[in-house]
Amino acid sequence: MMDDEIYQNMDELTGPDVSGPKLRSQVMTPRWNRTKFMLVAMSVVQLCGIIVLGVLYAYKDNNPQQSTCVKAPRPCDSGWIPHKCKFYLLSDELLQWEESRQKCISAGGDLVTIDSEEEQSFLVNHIDRTTLKEIPFWIGLTDRQKEGQWLWLDGKSLQDNLTSYRFWDKDQPDNGPDGERPEGQDCAWFRSVTHINNWMDGYCVRLHGRICAVSM
Repeated sequence: MMDDEIYQNMDELTGPDVSGPKLRSQVMTPRWNRTKFMLVAMSVVQLCGIIVLGVLYAYKDNNPQQSTCVKAPRPCDSGWIPHKCKFYLLSDELLQWEESRQKCISAGGDLVTIDSEEEQSFLVNHIDRTTLKEIPFWIGLTDRQKEGQWLWLDGKSLQDNLTSYRFWDKDQPDNGPDGERPEGQDCAWFRSVTHINNWMDGYCVRLHGRICAVSM
């Protein structure tokens, strides 16, 4: 009888058995919650990264020129005008086409290559707001190698971008009046008007201003 009472008292002191599954569940539940939280947080971070990459690629596709633009130091000479991926320098110094090109090269660029309607419109509008709007400007376009095959100085053919043909003025290029000069009109110049169709072909020995450009 006394032994039974002693064992009963010991059971009351020690309490119920908590070493079983219930205790393990109570111990593991907080750890499991932390694991789930970390997994959810990582998933959210990955999803945000995918969204950001998608936005960047979409911007690159819609802005190919801007996305490939590499920043470069501003040319040393004053007067260069920044726009998109290029600097431009306009000069009213009247020189032949080849002389004008050498001046551009000496300044760190070359006669301008016009790659888009946006660039053409920018130059037209900018010149129209300056005191140079009455000056004809040489650009980096010529068919001296082969008559009728107009090439930019960077080697690109005008035919590679058919939209460029819209920038010729009416009835241009015409290679000049028959017999006036045997070499023909092999150099393109930029006539200062308020519309974008302002390219003319001209004799390379004529004296015009120049539009230099250098890529960033």
